[in-house]
Amino acid sequence: MWLSMPEGIAMADVVVVGAGICGSAAAMMLARDGHSVTVLDRDPGPIPASVDDAWNEWSRRSVGQFRLAHIMLSRGTSILKSALPEVTALLAAEGGLKMNAIDAFIEASGQGGREPADDRFDMLTGRRTTIEWVLATVMDNEPNVTVRRGVVASGLLTGAEVAAGTPHVAGVRLDSGEELAADLVIDATGRNSPTPRWLEAIGARAPIEHSEDSGFAYYGRFFQSDDGSVPKLVARC
Repeated sequence: MWLSMPEGIAMADVVVVGAGICGSAAAMMLARDGHSVTVLDRDPGPIPASVDDAWNEWSRRSVGQFRLAHIMLSRGTSILKSALPEVTALLAAEGGLKMNAIDAFIEASGQGGREPADDRFDMLTGRRTTIEWVLATVMDNEPNVTVRRGVVASGLLTGAEVAAGTPHVAGVRLDSGEELAADLVIDATGRNSPTPRWLEAIGARAPIEHSEDSGFAYYGRFFQSDDGSVPKLVARC
């Protein structure tokens, strides 16, 4: 995800609903563009003191697959390295791994070698708890970002129409009744987003959605070597 406000737009008040990977990254990039960002995280804090505490103690009920492994593909990794280098540096320091499919192809073929441009295929991977902890830790020190934890958004606010007949979103309403005005609202709540019903509630057309129960279930296990080394990557088809 790469977000930037159009050129010529003065500092905006932005509300990001959801403090997962995409919400946190978007909030920090917009803040570094000079905007004032408020992030709403329905899960209560505080951030654990370490990645081990995050694995053992952190409850993020709103984050799907929170205790499984997570991989950020090459495009997302490239954006993080460019826009949020502190995130990639801290992830590496806390045990996140960098993978590149080019290396596997070179090893399997026994031919050729890495070229500088191949870095664009780097991917970052690690436990989801570690990645979330890294992003939350960096974001907690971002001067233009305010994170409100244990806060639930319940609907959208509307303002004067910009386009005739089209509701204009002007902020969010919390389940406490508090109203937060915003120039931009970003929904980063994931697969179970409430935005379709929120849009219908303000008289807007809900997006067209097609979904199907695939019947898939996720299962994961983690292993640690006796000496802390990482075993060679092996794939079997």
